[in-house]
Amino acid sequence: MILHVGFVKTGSSALQSWLANNAAGLARQGIFYEKGNPESIKYNIGSGNGERLRLYLNHFLRPPKTGRRLHRLIHQYAREKRLYHRYFKNRYKTVIISSEAIVLNDVTVAALKAFVEKYHIELKIIAYVRDPIDFLFSLYAHEMRLEGNLKAQSIETYIRDRGEHPHIALSYLLVNNFADVELISYNKHKRDIARAFCNATRIDYEKLDKMLPIRVNRSLDIDEMAVIRVIGQWWDQHLDQMAETGNPYTGPESAPGLASRYLVNTYKHKRTEIAATEATLQTLEEKYRKSVEAFNEDIGQKFSCALSYRYDGKHKPVVTKDIDHVDISILRDIARYLITQKRSLGEDWLACFAACASQLDSTASEIFRRGINM
Repeated sequence: MILHVGFVKTGSSALQSWLANNAAGLARQGIFYEKGNPESIKYNIGSGNGERLRLYLNHFLRPPKTGRRLHRLIHQYAREKRLYHRYFKNRYKTVIISSEAIVLNDVTVAALKAFVEKYHIELKIIAYVRDPIDFLFSLYAHEMRLEGNLKAQSIETYIRDRGEHPHIALSYLLVNNFADVELISYNKHKRDIARAFCNATRIDYEKLDKMLPIRVNRSLDIDEMAVIRVIGQWWDQHLDQMAETGNPYTGPESAPGLASRYLVNTYKHKRTEIAATEATLQTLEEKYRKSVEAFNEDIGQKFSCALSYRYDGKHKPVVTKDIDHVDISILRDIARYLITQKRSLGEDWLACFAACASQLDSTASEIFRRGINM
């Protein structure tokens, strides 16, 4: 089993899209890759194909309820058998599972080790690591748009409570627990992450379709964040109104979440700009220096994945923008998209959005009103 575990913000969605689109070619090399989330085929945001393994390992994280131990063991055994039969009782000599959603800690690592030992499975783990400042900027932009749950804060505010670089701790966890681990530098290979994956796993890349130059799961830029934040505020106002009428919204989707995914999947090549000061970049350098130097000495040199704690001009300080400024063209674009999503969101929100938008832009307000009668 080849298990790709991310790490987060290292091109996992792009790699998973490439794997899904090459499932047939991989099969010809004796490798099984279950396509998983259909969005991956379209080079949109997906979640890989590791949901079965994630759920199996997560089962070990929940303490059994009183008097439910036998039920838990039966349920756990059933998940284990489904996992084994789905991936390993077939004609393929190798299976690839890819998911950065798998929780990695002492408990899940022990469960994974027990599983592969029980069924005599050879396990190779692949993980990409990313320079800490580069990673932090990408994570900031990603979390600011995650399901539209945006917070009006600058990068300076965001980093104040951030701990050490998570890729470092996860790398130590894997290297200390598994015999066959390959760590790959994302910064070195972000233009050819698929080829780097093949080199690490001895897959013949030349017999597969090449990776398309498409960005998958990009982050929102500052202007997009500001608009999605406004959409989120309007959505919260709508939810409050629904709750007051005794008819709370219970749907799985949200307007800011749908709008965020629309922007990311529609404008794939848009570049993300993070506003930061020179002082912030220097602070980050000092913050990560010791841990990165220790990582490079212990692990980085061995796996040719040494990290850099310096920004070296890669993140040019830019003039800090007003993070509350609303770009009207983006607002109108989102309005035109959202009125097509009544099947997901219902119709009750449109009047609220039309009223809220009227305070910013009459055209956007009219688009929402038009949606009521569609």
